Amino acid sequence: MFIYGAAFGNILHGVGFHFGWTGQYYQDSSFFSYLLNPFAIVCGLMSVALSVYQGGVMLMLRAENPIYDRARRYALRGGLAAAALFLIGGVFISRMQGFVFTAPVNPAMPASPLHGQHVAMVAGGWLHNFAAHPVLWLLHCWVWQA
Repeated sequence: MFIYGAAFGNILHGVGFHFGWTGQYYQDSSFFSYLLNPFAIVCGLMSVALSVYQGGVMLMLRAENPIYDRARRYALRGGLAAAALFLIGGVFISRMQGFVFTAPVNPAMPASPLHGQHVAMVAGGWLHNFAAHPVLWLLHCWVWQA
């Protein structure tokens, strides 16, 4: 589960590579610093914590005491750890580079990077729409309550 979560974190974080003029792929960083960056480690630990939580809850549904009490303790610890790691991941996401549109978007424009979509990479780009449109925070909270 750790590797699965770290891989998902690397997908969100982005791939550190570029192409040379011949089309050759070049990786910009070392293998371990690329795959096990701090954000990937947080995502991997969160995946493990959520697995412990889910396993504890599933045991609680099917077991009786004393296994029920032990599963409840593990589920509670896993859930609290996942919540804490989610907050830490949110801090990472708020500072991560992300794409932001710099010009008005034409909905009739072809979905091709060659036809003039004007974007820039900025710090905090993942949460740019929440800053630009604060009503999204209310919508986000309402969806999670449902």
